[in-house]
Amino acid sequence: MRRWAVGLGLIVLVAVGGVADSPPIARPPVIDVAYGGDPLQQLDVYPAANPSPAVVVVHGGGWTRGDKRLPEIRQSSATLQARGFAVFSINYRLAGEGRPGEPMQTQDVAAAVAWVIDNGARYGADDTGVRLVGGSSGAQLVSLAGPQINASRPGAIRSIVAMSGPMDFVVIVQENLTLSARERTGKTIPVYLGCRLADCTDQQMRAASPVHNISATSPPFLIINSDAEIVPVEQAQALHEALSAAGRPSTLRIVPGQDHGLVLLDSVEDDVVAFLRA
Repeated sequence: MRRWAVGLGLIVLVAVGGVADSPPIARPPVIDVAYGGDPLQQLDVYPAANPSPAVVVVHGGGWTRGDKRLPEIRQSSATLQARGFAVFSINYRLAGEGRPGEPMQTQDVAAAVAWVIDNGARYGADDTGVRLVGGSSGAQLVSLAGPQINASRPGAIRSIVAMSGPMDFVVIVQENLTLSARERTGKTIPVYLGCRLADCTDQQMRAASPVHNISATSPPFLIINSDAEIVPVEQAQALHEALSAAGRPSTLRIVPGQDHGLVLLDSVEDDVVAFLRA
């Protein structure tokens, strides 16, 4: 079994290309639209010219950093827009000492989705439901938030693309406890969970784990992971197996190599866009 380094300190980004032959859409993004009262509860809108599927992009960054303004995020959002989606790239409150990420960040994803449902039509979003796309910690957030959103607002989330996401903190924490203090750099997992690794309760770990929060409201998933990257492939496999066992639609793509997050799309770009359009 692979061992983890505690700090998921990578800023993991999400981008997708597509199979459609639509020409690029020139409409400029609408920057820093508030979906909540906190300064970080803002999103950028990449409007669609005609009623189009809505995609919410959730950046990564180990739950403690990352931003929708990063060039890679802006480029990936513009790519999705050019493929005919109405794109909403969000920021969310970042975890820090004394401010755990769970449940704060999944609540922010839900608040952003609610804003898109209520306001997206003015930017070209259609009424077919919201698609969530996330990478690394962003993949964990969309995988956790999506079923929760559907439980309170049935059908709001149409599908989820999760790339390189940590999906089972019970396993992750237990594996980290076997590492030396020197190997435990970053500390983003304890900051996100709000507990020292040795003190995290089973309830805390399970509450933050998509694997342990599958329900009848879980939408279809496309789960993508490299077979030798920083996030062990077993995490992607565990979520896929749990969804399948619960009778929920799930597609798993394992890509050879060490690529993580954004660069995985070089191999599965067409599949991602087709999945988002379904």
